[in-house]
Amino acid sequence: MNKPSVTVEAGQVSSDAAKEPEPSGSLMAESVAMLNFYPSFPAGQEQTNCGEFIFVVDRSGSMECPMNSEPNAPQRIQSAKETLVLLLKSLPLGCYFNIFGFGSDFESFFMESKEYTQQSMEEAVTKVNEMKANFGGTEILRPLKKIYGTAGMPDHPRQVFLFTDGEVGNTKEVVNEVQKNSNTHRCFTFGIGEGASTSLIKGMARAGSGIFEFITGKDRMQTKVLRALKCSLQPIVKNVSLTWSLPSGMEAILLSKVPTAIFQGQKSIIYAQLKGKVETEAEGEVCLQYNFKDELLKNPICFPLKVEKIERPTIHRLAAKCLISELESGNDSKSEEVKKKILETSLQSTVISSLTAFVAVNKDTKTPVEGPPIQRDIPAPGFMQFSARAYRSAPMACNAGSPRPKMLMACRSPPGGMQMPCGAAPMMTAKKHRSAMPAPGRIQSQSSASDGVPYGSPAMDCSPAADTAAVKETPTFVRLISLQNADGSWNLNPEFCSILGKSQQDISNKNPDQNMDSSVWATVLALIWLHASCLDQKEEWELLEYKAMSWLKAKAGSSLDQFVRAGNELLKSSVDPKVFGL
Repeated sequence: MNKPSVTVEAGQVSSDAAKEPEPSGSLMAESVAMLNFYPSFPAGQEQTNCGEFIFVVDRSGSMECPMNSEPNAPQRIQSAKETLVLLLKSLPLGCYFNIFGFGSDFESFFMESKEYTQQSMEEAVTKVNEMKANFGGTEILRPLKKIYGTAGMPDHPRQVFLFTDGEVGNTKEVVNEVQKNSNTHRCFTFGIGEGASTSLIKGMARAGSGIFEFITGKDRMQTKVLRALKCSLQPIVKNVSLTWSLPSGMEAILLSKVPTAIFQGQKSIIYAQLKGKVETEAEGEVCLQYNFKDELLKNPICFPLKVEKIERPTIHRLAAKCLISELESGNDSKSEEVKKKILETSLQSTVISSLTAFVAVNKDTKTPVEGPPIQRDIPAPGFMQFSARAYRSAPMACNAGSPRPKMLMACRSPPGGMQMPCGAAPMMTAKKHRSAMPAPGRIQSQSSASDGVPYGSPAMDCSPAADTAAVKETPTFVRLISLQNADGSWNLNPEFCSILGKSQQDISNKNPDQNMDSSVWATVLALIWLHASCLDQKEEWELLEYKAMSWLKAKAGSSLDQFVRAGNELLKSSVDPKVFGL
């Protein structure tokens, strides 16, 4: 079980006589605390059935690329469609929902959010299955403005889920738009693949008091998204605050914001600078408190203030990275005062920022290495090299099966023994550094309006990879889930029976109560099958199970016990009746 904790790292005093000591009061000179909170709510709290859920899905051309480099990996758009079906099946009756697709343009399934019913769910699932990655480039701001410009549903808090595999040229404007509307919604973001913009994905989620996730490699999108949906169904926590109890002469200065939203079981990390003289054996206390419904909950933690100095100031640098990120994303990030703070923090901590760049330094002479950066590409077998200009002008198959190029960055040690450690320095030739050294494995788009290509969307043709790869079969449990009704029940029909591997006649004959609606028997069998066959994927069907259980208890009543026994016997399984609350 995760427990709240506080880790304090002592301020740094340089042991190198050639280096100037850290100035008093600077980030690196004072102790820094990393607070790890795992908020817990009272047991037995039921999920809310209120909410307006808006799913915003990237349908740009790059979504046709495979999810990973594995043979026959599903396309990103296919994985997104499967995820949307799971989301639609997991929504509670009584909520509202809509789905937007975006690229160079955007469209929505409905003119405005619709109430979640069997009919609206079936209509949405049909539309999801027809979705294609055919919307061109990546433009997120316009659909967001459309969503925020539409009045919300009374008593149904708005929850926005955004899925994208790219980046945009107006990240700051997009994040500001989310921030401007943060009082009317929560924003959950998902970056798909290696090319998703971290500043966009993290910035939107933080501005919208939500959660962000990156789906890379063999990660299943469905698991991470359904986990976020569970968070969105939790009642809203209000009035989150931190209180400190420190010895006289000490004070805590926050380096990162206190979260405005807290979710059950989700870790919240906060950084703070502890200023003042620390006495031997001194202790401090910090308490995270918040209102949950009508109850005030507190998470206090006591921690020692006197700690040993260490060689690598890891926590200081993590705190610096967080502080720089918040300063750069703030509304006054262009002011001279904020720029100065960013620059000072970056240089003191050697954490790079938008105003600094890493430069190569000759370790013997302590002087920067002269001359332009040099890029050395080591071709990997089967990988065609493209110049930065070729990326823009030539179509390129998005073949995830091809090895990525290996690169030697300019700050590596050249032959001859000269060592060149990298350090942060004010950015004077940042553009040269960036253009000379594109990130390994990522196509760098340098297009502008005159190129005729949307920013962040280099001309790519992903069809060759898609044509040569077999379409991955839909997992059996996803096929079963796709048959679930909006109220949580399943119908006893031929397709349902084929998934369970039984004839419809055999299943009907084994029904322990022929007078009961056959959907009760089918729903019990579906839940038993999921527990017996797909327990590893439980995070993906846990919410729809909750809905099915509620429906079952209302329909089966005291007969539920005999249905479970008969279901275990038919499916030759041994699922514990406690799963059904028996």
